[in-house]
Amino acid sequence: MSRPLSAPSSSRIELPPIPSLEARIRVRAVMRYLAVSYFKVEVVGREHAPVSGPGIVIPNHPSFLDPFLVGWGLSGDWVTWMAWDVAFDWPVVGPVMRSMEAVPVNLERASSQSLKIAYGLLKANRMLGLFFEGKRTVEGNTQINEPLEGAARIALRSGAKIYPVSLSGVRRLWDYSSAKPRRGPIRVTFHPPVDPADFRRGPRKERARVLTEHVGRVITSALPADGRHRHY
Repeated sequence: MSRPLSAPSSSRIELPPIPSLEARIRVRAVMRYLAVSYFKVEVVGREHAPVSGPGIVIPNHPSFLDPFLVGWGLSGDWVTWMAWDVAFDWPVVGPVMRSMEAVPVNLERASSQSLKIAYGLLKANRMLGLFFEGKRTVEGNTQINEPLEGAARIALRSGAKIYPVSLSGVRRLWDYSSAKPRRGPIRVTFHPPVDPADFRRGPRKERARVLTEHVGRVITSALPADGRHRHY
């Protein structure tokens, strides 16, 4: 989504369904074990977490667990995530993403179909999850990659609020060289929502960049440079 997005057409599209109750219970049970017994996940700012759509959830992206870490702090509507299309062919990761009804998206240029789905979800008052870094945070970086502007463009055109989320401590526990994460504390911080209407002033071509930079600053404000969120 690094290139300008074209406005979606009005043609009818089929939105991904919300996963079955059985699938959601199963995922919630696994996440409960990880959050409580393995990682000791601490949720901060839960009062800022979205309850109902439309809205765009944007966290940083240190690991494959990120949608589940964000979901652990949510108690409202299901979030449908847009994910790197290449990862859908990977073992383990691919089947999990398909079972969660994630939407594949090409990072070089988002297809018209994936964009129609994104706008369609928001129009249907659902929650959309986007990783504005594109891929996972690069090796050795405990902050964020340079963010892409696609998510901001969707917000500006749809009017949906952005819900920034900071995932702290994850990169320290699960670097690229490790097959699985280590035990340790993780902090999930929900920030107050960002209204794209506040960024519709100024040159039109600059609005997405300014909004993206603002969301990036909000997210990194809760990501200490060394990857630790407290002394232990």
